Amino acid sequence: MATIPLIRRTFSAGEVSPDLHHRSDLEAYAQACKKLLNAPVNDRGLVERRYGTRLVAKLDKPGLRAIPFKFSVEETFQLVFVENAGAVELEVYTPDGTRVKTLSTVYTPAGVPRLQYLQQGDVIWLSDGESDIYRIERYRNSAGDIDWRVRQHPFSGGPYLDVNVAEHIQVYALPAIHTPNTWTGLTPAYNAMDIVYCATIGNEGDGAAAKLWSTAWPAQVQPWFARSHENIGRRQDKYTYYFKLRISCYGDPFEPGDVVRLFGTPDNAYDGTFVILEAGAGYFTLYANQSYVSDTVRAAEDWQEVTVPTVPAGTSGQARAFRVDVPHKFWRAKSATTTEPVAANAAYWDALDTYVGTVNLVSNHPVFEAGMVGAAFQIIRETEAPGDDFNVTGEASKPYPAHGEVKLQTEGGVWGGRLELQTSTNNGATWEVVASMVAEDGDYNGTTSADIEQPGSLVRVVMKEWKAPTGTAPAEGFQCKWKLEFSSVQYLHFVITGYVSETEVEAACVTPLTSVAGSYLWAEGAFCDKNGYPRAMAIFEERLIFGGTQERPSTVYASRTNNYEHFLEDKLETSAFSVPMATTSNDEIRWLLGVRHLLVGLDNSERVLYGRDEAEAFSAQNAQQRPQTYRGSAEVQVVTNDGLVYFVPVGQQRILTLMQGEVDVDSYRSSDITYLAPHLFSAGIRYMSLARHPHPRIYVTLADGSCCVYTDSELVKGWAALDYGGTVRNVFSNYSTAGDEVWLLIEREGVSFLEKEEDGLYLDCRHEVAVTGAVTDIPLPNAALDGLVVFCDGVELADDEYTLADGLLTVPGKADCTVTAGVRFTYDIQPTNPVEFGDSGKYKSASHVTLYLGPSGKPTVEINGHPAEVPEGPNLYNPALLEGIIPVNVTSGHTKELSVRITGNDHHPFKLRGLGIRALGGA
Repeated sequence: MATIPLIRRTFSAGEVSPDLHHRSDLEAYAQACKKLLNAPVNDRGLVERRYGTRLVAKLDKPGLRAIPFKFSVEETFQLVFVENAGAVELEVYTPDGTRVKTLSTVYTPAGVPRLQYLQQGDVIWLSDGESDIYRIERYRNSAGDIDWRVRQHPFSGGPYLDVNVAEHIQVYALPAIHTPNTWTGLTPAYNAMDIVYCATIGNEGDGAAAKLWSTAWPAQVQPWFARSHENIGRRQDKYTYYFKLRISCYGDPFEPGDVVRLFGTPDNAYDGTFVILEAGAGYFTLYANQSYVSDTVRAAEDWQEVTVPTVPAGTSGQARAFRVDVPHKFWRAKSATTTEPVAANAAYWDALDTYVGTVNLVSNHPVFEAGMVGAAFQIIRETEAPGDDFNVTGEASKPYPAHGEVKLQTEGGVWGGRLELQTSTNNGATWEVVASMVAEDGDYNGTTSADIEQPGSLVRVVMKEWKAPTGTAPAEGFQCKWKLEFSSVQYLHFVITGYVSETEVEAACVTPLTSVAGSYLWAEGAFCDKNGYPRAMAIFEERLIFGGTQERPSTVYASRTNNYEHFLEDKLETSAFSVPMATTSNDEIRWLLGVRHLLVGLDNSERVLYGRDEAEAFSAQNAQQRPQTYRGSAEVQVVTNDGLVYFVPVGQQRILTLMQGEVDVDSYRSSDITYLAPHLFSAGIRYMSLARHPHPRIYVTLADGSCCVYTDSELVKGWAALDYGGTVRNVFSNYSTAGDEVWLLIEREGVSFLEKEEDGLYLDCRHEVAVTGAVTDIPLPNAALDGLVVFCDGVELADDEYTLADGLLTVPGKADCTVTAGVRFTYDIQPTNPVEFGDSGKYKSASHVTLYLGPSGKPTVEINGHPAEVPEGPNLYNPALLEGIIPVNVTSGHTKELSVRITGNDHHPFKLRGLGIRALGGA
């Protein structure tokens, strides 16, 4: 009868499904375990008992989730979302458990699990698909101290949905002008600092001084717009009918967007304030309403033309004429006035080139919804090509709203001096030179340009150091003739602040207004309650990327390069852009990750987005996409390590990897790392976190509060279950000077704790206090936990050696020692059964079992369900002694297969290096 030694030298396959417990035909079978509880596999295939956890902070509110803040290896924080009376707050903790800040958030307890986070420097972005993008910021306050805040991400422009191209749906921006405080007939009086928009109506022909009216008319007179062309002339209520009016005027003073007020017509039928829709020499056209006490319905084509006889200025007569009296659009009252008309006296009015403040966005069609509050809005305006002649030092143009490339060109003039292109981002309060050109004695005409990046910017042209060239002046004189050209489409930007009706909202200007503006070319913001918010984000090629909104679920929005607040699309390579994923269905983006490519996880596939030419910037012109796999992703944030991307597919009961191809670097393949142990994930995967040190591990938190860990090294790919004795909200890793630390937020017996895996006594929720003097009335934050054990200098105390009352510990007779209190936890190791003990033969029988251990505490061993004797010896736990081999007595009758179970719940470590078996085989 031969004696055949067998050794299990590795457990690198980790725990496997019960379906595989007898699959000895699989290569992984001989390297696997039927159960690994609190005993993960290390990077060499050995099974090690996990560390215990140290209690870092006991929370006074229910903990929901925690995430790391990693500023540097020396400076880290733990950010904990807690519930307070149904609301969610964010608490900031230092590594020693000190709470340094509590902040309010907009989230709900049910929404916290959906949050995805992204950190760069001192900022963490948060997205959940149901709320606006928020940022957690670590910053220095006005006193110079480190402080924390949560605030909305400040989008300075965009992103937007598609531009409206239906010409009959128009939107106008009407400044929220002040209403007069008193009236004397038709003469208004304003308060000091009131701003008005001149309505460009002159009272000519009756010998009176010209009167200028504002859109701030009495409250009962409201601007009116037809709902659409189709409704013109149709009855809207019992008394009101709508008409398109073509009105003749004096000269050529008006342009589309100007506001006029009609008054004093014979039957007062057209009294009201109106926006001019089209204008030309001697006329302008608008929509107006006419009221009758009549049931007559006019046909839609029955438009009425009103011709007002033109009367030159200074002549007498009673006819009305219309003209522009002043060059400035906006005026600000210097003091209260009752008789001075707007702009008539500089002592009473200041001329304003631009207006920044509240406006009403008004449409002739129902386009607004309450869910648009907080969203951006843009109106495309005609691109001006302004110009002028300068020949005086300090001469400046009026400001022009601009973004994108602006060209300043001089031509046809003979001049000397320095011509500057200046920009302002604060409505003209300060100006910065962004481009200039110099002519000496009339020797230069040319072009210079600047890229105006910030939405809401103004530009102007200023002459400095003017000096007339020598020689005889040309017929037109010495002058610098210049003009501006805008290469980009120009937009007016707003943020909607209040809902009024389907045709009107209140908004704040981002772009300063130079006049009332309107167009059928407008677009609404992509992110708002109506259109949804991004559920995923990434940083890639120096751009902040968002994706996965309700309205555009498969569209990726990329910010301007190195400007994470700017999402205004333009033609430049550095401009923001958006790309819809080319899917066959309306797939939803579930996650984004920037690595070599921008990886896009959708609910039906996984794709890559990248620049086709690596020598050029990642831009709208250089972007291409390719499908990779068709697994379909769940809404679980991904993690990545050494070229591997771990993601959760739909169903949330598996974890897959994406690995870049070795030959085709633009392609990825996937594999299932949970294939051998699917039973661990039946509760559904909620979070994943990567710890890199001392070897890569993926920690997985499940929806039922359990968790597990995956070791992923060169030769080891194995899972193990973890049980921390409570409901785990989530496990996460954070930096330290020694490598990544494993943290967890856990609820124990109704109380939330922030804990960290740490070497020491193998206890959970371990609290340690160095006591000087007698051990009396020591507060224990974990005192109420069931199963608590107490140690002095590493020696366990019996129950009658200490007292514990109201959370205070007293140990009579002990002084000047380290007191440790914590909860024991169990490890459980069950290798797969060795089903063959020899090569061949009539029978096989195990005669000896040996445990190959590192420094370890004494385990409990069962063989085929029966207790087995484990002898004491120098190889059992003693930090000063070497590792050893433990022979385990085997009772007779163990033939054909052998079941070994190793457990323990003491406060010592345990490391299983191998399992040895001597088997007898006979014929």
